[in-house]
Amino acid sequence: MSNLQPNTHLQGGKYRIVRFISSGGFGCTYEAEHVMLRKRLAIKEFFVKDFCNRDEETGSISVGTQSKTALVERLMRKFIDEAVALSQMHHPHIVQVSDVFMENGSAYYVMDYIDGCSLDEMVKRCGRLPEHEALAYIRQAAEALDYVHSQNRLHLDIKPGNIMVDASGQAILIDFGVSKQYDSVEGENTSTLLGKTPGYAPIEQMGNSVQQFTPATDIYALGATLYKLLSGNTPPESTVIINDGIPELDDMISQQTRDAVYKSMEFRRSDRPQAIKDFLALLSNEAVEEKGNARVDNSNNTNTKTLKEVSTLDIDEATIILGEEEQTSQSEEDALRGICNGHEWVDLGLSVKWATCNVGANNPEDFGDYFAWGETSVKDMYSVETYKFAEKRFIGWHYRNDFKNFGDTISGLKLYDVANAQWGKPWRTPTREEFEELLEKCTWTWVSQRHHQGYQITGPNGTQIFMPAAGKCQNSIVPSDVGKSAVYWSATDVKNDSQFAYGLDFGCGFHSSILWYSRFYGFSVRPVTE
Repeated sequence: MSNLQPNTHLQGGKYRIVRFISSGGFGCTYEAEHVMLRKRLAIKEFFVKDFCNRDEETGSISVGTQSKTALVERLMRKFIDEAVALSQMHHPHIVQVSDVFMENGSAYYVMDYIDGCSLDEMVKRCGRLPEHEALAYIRQAAEALDYVHSQNRLHLDIKPGNIMVDASGQAILIDFGVSKQYDSVEGENTSTLLGKTPGYAPIEQMGNSVQQFTPATDIYALGATLYKLLSGNTPPESTVIINDGIPELDDMISQQTRDAVYKSMEFRRSDRPQAIKDFLALLSNEAVEEKGNARVDNSNNTNTKTLKEVSTLDIDEATIILGEEEQTSQSEEDALRGICNGHEWVDLGLSVKWATCNVGANNPEDFGDYFAWGETSVKDMYSVETYKFAEKRFIGWHYRNDFKNFGDTISGLKLYDVANAQWGKPWRTPTREEFEELLEKCTWTWVSQRHHQGYQITGPNGTQIFMPAAGKCQNSIVPSDVGKSAVYWSATDVKNDSQFAYGLDFGCGFHSSILWYSRFYGFSVRPVTE
């Protein structure tokens, strides 16, 4: 068990865990409730997945090996220090920390719960944003970042997933787990655990060159985030941009905004804006045309624009920072992997390519979101009463639920296929036949990957994917049997009874199989592409 279970109480019953939200860096985040005030909150727990273990009965955390004890203790002290520092920050676009405490051999801090979604989730669901909308969110995030820098701190993990949008449309900067104290004179900071999100980390951050971090490091990530909002695509890694440049933004976007993105993502720190006010100045008085106001589907842009001519000196510096020569050849295994609309796929040697993550997940071990069959968004309860495609009719002396008939499959239908709706074409939910192929032609091994239980699935060609035991939501919002079993929806309806659809059922100790389930249950979705 790597996560606290729902209904776990903390700090003498003051807080109650409602559900696990996400994990990353050295923390797990949960939705929680202040029991007395009945107030929704978010709680972040210190937990280093690679080094820590949790007792299944008590929830207490211990270090897996004695050699890592000193490191984990040092990181936990820094976790607490960062929480205390964040509690002293007061800005309308920064999440507010209200409490810090120690329990279960670990540390926790309590934050405001943001009822909304991240910019990353917004792009996944709706495609790239209109220019005026993207700029509004980026300006708010920039204001928050300017305040952070004024406190002599750097965030160091700016990305769409760390900018939430609340119910009123305000952008809120979150996750300061790898933030650093910054001395504007000496250019030093207090720790060495670095965030390196590919596509958003500049070259100095990829190379662990701590002494080189400045506000321009955060500004690179902010520019890369704006690129994602405007294009729908994750920018290439900074090590790729050195030689290949960055794919061009659509010419429907104003030239001033495009120039601001390119300038912010310059290879040399000295060529980027050096302060947030300089970044905002690049965006001032922009002429945003109305043609950019409609959402459009994600697209893969094949044209590239070189940020600037890279000199031999630039390349030499990059080599020193990276500590290795650029790889010019691609291995056979790499050739069996790829990216589509910002999501990775693996060719297992089957008729379709399988995604490495569930819909709503950021890495293969994350559970992701849960969906009723044919619905394309998460909700508060998975029951027949909340199912979008069930209609209650009064027949004789009793009520009966009639279910919409979709035919044989919803695979690839944007209105009903959540994989297609959130990830865009050509992603879709697999059919029953494609799940059967996965069962019959692959080897399934129950494993623990980064403390998450699930199946490692090895294809005929030797490549692998991991499918976590994410549990399922049956007449509940809280998933049951997490870590023990899971059901993944197929896109195939049950022909003779429209109340049901097929799903892949698996768990520890029993054989994986294709079964049919009531369509209103909340299950995981693992997309495929051609």
